[in-house]
Amino acid sequence: MKKITGILMAMLITASMTHATIVYEEQFDGNGHAYDVDENDGAVNVWTDFNNRITTAGIGSATEGYRTAHLGTDTVLAGQVIANNDPQVRTSFDVDVAAPSVTNISLRIRVDKDLSGAFDASDSLTITQVDLFYGTTLYGDNAANNTVASNIRLQTLTGVTPSITAADASGWVVVNYAFTADTLGTGTDLIHNFRIDPANSIQGANFEIDYLRVEAIPEPATLGMIAAMGGALLFIRRRFMI
Repeated sequence: MKKITGILMAMLITASMTHATIVYEEQFDGNGHAYDVDENDGAVNVWTDFNNRITTAGIGSATEGYRTAHLGTDTVLAGQVIANNDPQVRTSFDVDVAAPSVTNISLRIRVDKDLSGAFDASDSLTITQVDLFYGTTLYGDNAANNTVASNIRLQTLTGVTPSITAADASGWVVVNYAFTADTLGTGTDLIHNFRIDPANSIQGANFEIDYLRVEAIPEPATLGMIAAMGGALLFIRRRFMI
């Protein structure tokens, strides 16, 4: 019984250390943070269109903001890139996620890359055509790049492995950034913001963003608590011979 109890405790600790859980997720459906069509109006605590670089034209519906996906059922964030500009959707709220424990970030998105007026399998993207940034400090007002610490590009960060799936029949791709703990920060560092560049160098393209998902492993304090629980289990076993 002692051997079995020890094995169970080890399995519990190992599983907790290796199994990542979702610590932040935005479904872009209005149940998280609202969307503001123009950062210049000063709205706070929202996802916002930086410097009003996204317009209302869209595939299936002339909408900038949350709507039902074209020919789908999920709620998405939709818009169109204004020609000759760099669209950015970014937070005006504090994400407040412990940076050292994060090990994976994924983004589901589709872009009418070929400007055909439809989302389909021909709209596969390269990893450089979608960008995701995070920051360990907050953005200032009306500034996309005001400090290095608020504007860290994931795909070029040392230790990050970026990947992107081929577009499915409806044009959806998943951009994924995988890395080990302590890559995005150490100690008490926090992720305070995110910035999504949905369509780099694809001027005039329509896009829809389905979700942004952040996964992390348990923090050291949590692991210590699990180990303590395992120790208590052994103590009880020895005391009462269970």
